Amino acid sequence: VKIHMLDGILSSKNAEFVDKKLPGFLAMITAINKGCDSLNQEVSYKSAHSLGKLCISNATAKDKLFKIIETAKDHNKIVESCDVIIRKMNCRDRRLIDILLNELHWCPSTQGRAKVAKLLLFLGPDDVLLPGEEERIFNILETRLWDDPNKSVRVEIARAILALKLFDKACERAQKKLGNRDEKIRAQGVLSIGALALQNNNIIRILLEMLELDPSEFF
Repeated sequence: VKIHMLDGILSSKNAEFVDKKLPGFLAMITAINKGCDSLNQEVSYKSAHSLGKLCISNATAKDKLFKIIETAKDHNKIVESCDVIIRKMNCRDRRLIDILLNELHWCPSTQGRAKVAKLLLFLGPDDVLLPGEEERIFNILETRLWDDPNKSVRVEIARAILALKLFDKACERAQKKLGNRDEKIRAQGVLSIGALALQNNNIIRILLEMLELDPSEFF
């Protein structure tokens, strides 16, 4: 499998809509599938991603992507592999949720963390919030709502929280933080409210009072 052929597939738009009845298509898929087992790591990685790009889901490609997800040190490769296996191969393996939550914290790329939040939104509450896991997952997302250094990522996390039906709970916690004696916790509340885009009269009144009266250096 030639690298330039794989690069062509990966860079193409709407590759998933290619006519799979075209002459030679099956032979190409067979060759790419063999590439997943190549000793050349670049060929192996790009072969698995190319199959995903073409919406071809098979055990060989999935196994390769999971191996990348579980062993790679490159956070961007992990996030990209998660994106392919979830969106293109329609995989809902429970292992992916903990990996996504881990990348939401550790991925150094702003775009990578934003993509993770979008994947959680894409999966939805039925696949993300399994019984007994709701509180743990909510706490992770709520923390990143104010702890992530990038505003655009915090907004994407807020959208994921809304899609996961945790919005009311997040709003309640954010508003409660505004009255905390610890100035750092009040600051967390303000950041959370900004990401959640809360604009009711009570919130606006509290924020105005904080601007005028709060002695904290954060405001």
